[in-house]
Amino acid sequence: MTTLALFFKMSYLILFFISFSFGGLIQPDDGKLLNYTHVLFEWEQEPDAVAYHIEISSDSEFTNPEISQPDSSLIYIEKEMINWQTAYFWRVAPIYENENSGEWIDTRTFSTGTAISNAEATIYNENLYSDGLTLFGAFYDYYSAIIDMNGNEIWNTGNLPFIFYNTDFYGQFYGCEYVSGQPNGNFYKGVKFSLDNEIVWDEPNDEFNHHEIIELPNGNFLGIIEVEQPGPVPIGEWTATCNTFYPGLCDGVIPFFTWFGDKIVEWDKNTKEVIWEWNFFDYLSMEDYDIENGTWFDAFVATPQRYDWTHANALWFDEIESAVYVSIRHLSRIVKIDYPSGEIIWSMGEDMPSGDVDFGTGLGFNFQHSLQISEEGTILLFDNGNADYQSRGLEIQVTEQQNEYLAQIIWEYNLSSELYSSFSGNVQKINSGNYLITSIGESGTTLEISPNQNLVWKGKYNLSEPLGAVYRANRISGLYPVAFNVEFENLTAYNNEAMVIIPVGNSLLKITINNDGDESDIINYTLMGDGEWFSSQSGSIFIESGKSHELSFVGNTSLGSYPHTITFFISPVHRPDLAQSKEVKVIATQQQSIDSNVIATHFILNELYPNPFNSEVSIDFFLFNSNDVLIDIYNQLGEKIENFTFPQLNSGKHILKWNAVDISAGIYFIRVKTSENVITRKITLLK
Repeated sequence: MTTLALFFKMSYLILFFISFSFGGLIQPDDGKLLNYTHVLFEWEQEPDAVAYHIEISSDSEFTNPEISQPDSSLIYIEKEMINWQTAYFWRVAPIYENENSGEWIDTRTFSTGTAISNAEATIYNENLYSDGLTLFGAFYDYYSAIIDMNGNEIWNTGNLPFIFYNTDFYGQFYGCEYVSGQPNGNFYKGVKFSLDNEIVWDEPNDEFNHHEIIELPNGNFLGIIEVEQPGPVPIGEWTATCNTFYPGLCDGVIPFFTWFGDKIVEWDKNTKEVIWEWNFFDYLSMEDYDIENGTWFDAFVATPQRYDWTHANALWFDEIESAVYVSIRHLSRIVKIDYPSGEIIWSMGEDMPSGDVDFGTGLGFNFQHSLQISEEGTILLFDNGNADYQSRGLEIQVTEQQNEYLAQIIWEYNLSSELYSSFSGNVQKINSGNYLITSIGESGTTLEISPNQNLVWKGKYNLSEPLGAVYRANRISGLYPVAFNVEFENLTAYNNEAMVIIPVGNSLLKITINNDGDESDIINYTLMGDGEWFSSQSGSIFIESGKSHELSFVGNTSLGSYPHTITFFISPVHRPDLAQSKEVKVIATQQQSIDSNVIATHFILNELYPNPFNSEVSIDFFLFNSNDVLIDIYNQLGEKIENFTFPQLNSGKHILKWNAVDISAGIYFIRVKTSENVITRKITLLK
């Protein structure tokens, strides 16, 4: 008989004391006023519970609750029955194996605020609609909101004047706060803000930050600020106008007039100091300026008089290439910048006197807004088309070979004249392959268009005239893209404590991570052992939305009278701020008839090397026992691109060489799975 098949009639068990003592309700906070109607409810694990019963009611007696149903996780997200301007009560009770319910854990209250938008929607093809919600920012109405497929408002910024710019698609929002009533005048401040309208980070506002703020992979922030420099007024159709204000100076030589340009700055996430900058006056030629759209005439009617030279309005950071893309509206140009050297890699757009534009002079985009670099490496932008009053959504493929560049439009959609957008607007390529195009036309409009030009959905925001100034809109998966919880197997009540029972000797601790969020994600985990019974172990796992993953940790326990402390820590890759930590105390006691039959098949996955890699990477792992091994490779969208199956590999060390010569550059996830465990590693492929 092997040690794995032993049965103990009288055995010592280990009890894991969880840091919570019998469950409690976690969120929403008691008495909270919510600015959304899709509501996440979370509670702590109850001893011996196999499921839970949640009730939500507008009646404190729960006489006729709006929601009364079982749930198998520790999180329940209600998306249908919560209304605006309503007070609610909620409670949760455990359900045990015999289907009996325990006592209600607690009762809490919350209420919802007021809907503030006038949005509506029309569905043209529900089968082609890309799942999710539409988030938009209203620039001169000073709010942001989210609507569903039917136009129902399900989130807003309340009375806080936050204007949405962009999102990381994992629940973090970036934009500006309109600050009014200040002694030196009103201004816009760049902010990162949360679902609950809390400012997570704001820029120092030492200089005017406009149009864009993004978060870099290192946690710092990138924005656009205005800078000025004196320059001449060039000779042109506006010269006569200039001479009425400045006779004798408008000769194209004398540098007497204020030119406003831009500067890209990087702020340190902690100190908010500027640690990197890219000044347009240092890298772009003042020989280049707009002559089509009246910007020089505007300069003389502005208060104060100044020339709006570059008017940058969008940024994108490519982590793989370490490059910054910037949209320069008044030069009708996209520039790709090497970071951090600042060297211009290429310039694409309208030809101008300096000759600095490398390619794309025939693409025809003019006074554009927004930037997105797709997973395929294409460039999405909104061509405002001010020169010919024709707005369109564009997808551009840039081919780079040995410093020779070629650009071609691979997809475009021409908006109707009613949707012409002289300013603002954006294009988003959705994971489904559809395109979201946003325009100020018809008081603010977003269209969802299929790749073959079919109109799928239309959202109308009915913003204040005469501008209808929707800034941007994005399709997001939901309000809760990242929502994880942790459950311990065999959690039971012992001496008024919540404990996990496992036997002495070779023992198995099982922990389940549930992904109740709208997005799939990578979870980094660490079991911090006590150095005696359980060693510290770390790893990463990819969990699809709506799925769970069970982790098994092998330990060697012994009888003792003193507690051992173990901590389990998880951190979602895209939302480390939502990390969770569970502390466990271990003590020994006796129980009858404990079966120690099942012990995990354990393996070690070493760090992948080299990482980053160019074409070939080594996947090095060690099996403690013979086992089937499945290796899957996923891209950032969670799509499986390669898989390898190895039936009944012998115990010991194994090395797999993955050749990615035909795979495009990017971030990938390598998942190694045995019958009992899964470990995932992140790797970067360079080209």
